[in-house]
Amino acid sequence: MKLPSGSSTIEEAVSKLAKRYDTISRFVLSEIDELAKSGMADQRWCAIARTDIEKGFLSLRNALPDARDGREYGKVPRTAESQNPTSFTPPVDPEGDRIGHHGTPPRIDWKDFKVGGDAGD
Repeated sequence: MKLPSGSSTIEEAVSKLAKRYDTISRFVLSEIDELAKSGMADQRWCAIARTDIEKGFLSLRNALPDARDGREYGKVPRTAESQNPTSFTPPVDPEGDRIGHHGTPPRIDWKDFKVGGDAGD
């Protein structure tokens, strides 16, 4: 993505993007509110849409680094090693018996239920 026009630093670009997304968010949410009040749409579905869109814009806003949070996104280029790691250590089951062989679930033996609450063979 290119820096927004007139931005000379990443901080300025992030600030402009945040303002742009806030403006878009306010517009979309006001459209949903107007639709809900119009009588042409189900208000419950409008409320669901509003909530989901609010969550989406919040996620988008959280994706942008804030000057005070210390994240360095977009400032440090990714290295070849970080893009293509040479080794990978798969997760290990600490008890060793919950994971089946070759990714299959463990075998669970069938037992019939007895009325007294005991499982029988």
